[in-house]
Amino acid sequence: MRHHITLAALSLSLIASIGCGAAHYYKKGVEFDRQGLYNRAVENYSIAIQKDPRFAPAYNDRGVIYKQDKLMLKALDDYNSAIQADPKFANAYVNRGNLHLVEGRFKKALEDYDRAIEIDPKNSRAYYNRGNAHLSRWQFDKAIDDYQKAATIDPAFIAPLYNLAHVHGMQADDKNSWQYFEKAARLSLQSSDSASKLVQHLDKNPGNLLIIRWKPEFKDLERQLRDKSRPLTPKKQ
Repeated sequence: MRHHITLAALSLSLIASIGCGAAHYYKKGVEFDRQGLYNRAVENYSIAIQKDPRFAPAYNDRGVIYKQDKLMLKALDDYNSAIQADPKFANAYVNRGNLHLVEGRFKKALEDYDRAIEIDPKNSRAYYNRGNAHLSRWQFDKAIDDYQKAATIDPAFIAPLYNLAHVHGMQADDKNSWQYFEKAARLSLQSSDSASKLVQHLDKNPGNLLIIRWKPEFKDLERQLRDKSRPLTPKKQ
């Protein structure tokens, strides 16, 4: 396990927790989580759960860390506990759906994404991840529909735009592939790192069709984005 948690450390934390409520330790867990101090985050989420066994967000967030550490059974138990504590906690369904999808349980993944959307029709992550599920089964039209909904709900969400470019690229639709690739690139310009977010996202899949199709543009992307007044123009149509 990457983020090892010792019983001694956990016991000391529990002793120190006397007099503080679940929300206090959940907040501390979130802060450690954001800093990448995952072992300390788990300690505090666990204290929050001990103080309030129905504190759904603590189960959910601890489950996310367990999934990162490939502790799938523990993650699943936590997502189940979060949903049991709060049956209308949409994000817990999304996270459980992601776990089901990774483990090949496509039908269960879809059921969880559908339930999350039923609870929260504006949950862009639920649409995005359901789109990923459809894409994993080569259901392009359904994937495109979900990615478009995610991007409409959250215009600052780069990932569905990138995936729309990727899906259209897989279908040799260069016009739409470039259209969504450019939108993702323009959106990345809002960050202080210029195109770095997009570059990092694409670097995770260096051999995919999108990079191959737009390789000349990809190489020139960051330089072009420095000039906001100059439109990005694909070299091949």
